Amino acid sequence: MKLRENDMKRNETLDIVKGITIIIVVALHASMPISWMTLFQMPVFFIVAGFCYSSSATESFSTIKKYIWKRVRSLYIPCVIFSISITLFHNVLLNMNMISGSKYSIKTYFIQIGKSILFSGGGNLSGTIWFLRTMFFASLIYMLIDRITRGNKNAVALRWGIVLFSLLIGWGAYYFHIPGNQYFNSFTVLFMYEFGRNIRKYEIRFLYPGHTKQYPVIVNIVLIICSGVALWGLSIFVQNKLNKNVISQPIGLVIGTVLGWIFVVAISNILMKLILKKFLVYLGQHTLPVMLLHFSSFKLVTLFQIIIYHEEMTKLSSFPCLYTDNCWWIAYTVVGVLIPLLLYMAYYVVKIPIQRAYSKKAG
Repeated sequence: MKLRENDMKRNETLDIVKGITIIIVVALHASMPISWMTLFQMPVFFIVAGFCYSSSATESFSTIKKYIWKRVRSLYIPCVIFSISITLFHNVLLNMNMISGSKYSIKTYFIQIGKSILFSGGGNLSGTIWFLRTMFFASLIYMLIDRITRGNKNAVALRWGIVLFSLLIGWGAYYFHIPGNQYFNSFTVLFMYEFGRNIRKYEIRFLYPGHTKQYPVIVNIVLIICSGVALWGLSIFVQNKLNKNVISQPIGLVIGTVLGWIFVVAISNILMKLILKKFLVYLGQHTLPVMLLHFSSFKLVTLFQIIIYHEEMTKLSSFPCLYTDNCWWIAYTVVGVLIPLLLYMAYYVVKIPIQRAYSKKAG
């Protein structure tokens, strides 16, 4: 199993981890009544990023530039384009009852476009931009940490010291309401990158998705039950006893992150053997469209509810959902996952012939 970082083949179980987690994200936004999953829904993606991180990114100035450009291309550009698009169509969406609020003036348009460029625009329909912004900046900060500690014989210990100190910085910014504290989330999640990187480096069996020495199904089931019960208990303690959410509790965040990772990895190891595998792998490889478009896709279910319940069209602006009881949250989840995937597939079908035609013309 000893593979060099650059030679590691694509880990499909890791894709399944991402696929499961994006479904959980959409389901929670649709008011799924299993609130303890909020303890790990986003941290899983940061652990995956750390798991996939290669130290070759900081080998030279050239590889650093390549790494930065890859993050700009895969995170910053799509998010800014999406946010600006939502902003430009604000008044149209308002007239269609898709969103609530007041019309934008020319001045407001410029302000909101500026916010989009700074990863803070788009309004409700781009509500997950905060996560993508955090991942973008965290990946660059972690790369810088790796560069600074590179070559040191105590590099792992140094990185752990830095990322845990960064966790306290992020928590402090939140706790003391420092202006712009939403940008400090990037410091809060750095330990997740290091955690994921160490799982891969040391091949920690029960934390490693798709490990070559797989546990029997019964062991994974026990891990799912134990970690799930522990997460449920943690959610009660953090939210009710301390009366604060887990983001404001560094220790709770760390424990919830580790337990959540164990929970999702155990599930993915089981699903890797089932017929759902291909769908979850594809979903895990295309989480960005779902992350960006699921709130907009929810509107289809809301429109259906308005029609069958004879509600006013103004309720189409309900965010994120209109009615979620009587298992409506399941319909929202299904639509929120499938519609973005179908839209991406349609985009891909159109994109490929255009690229081929352009390549022939350029040649």
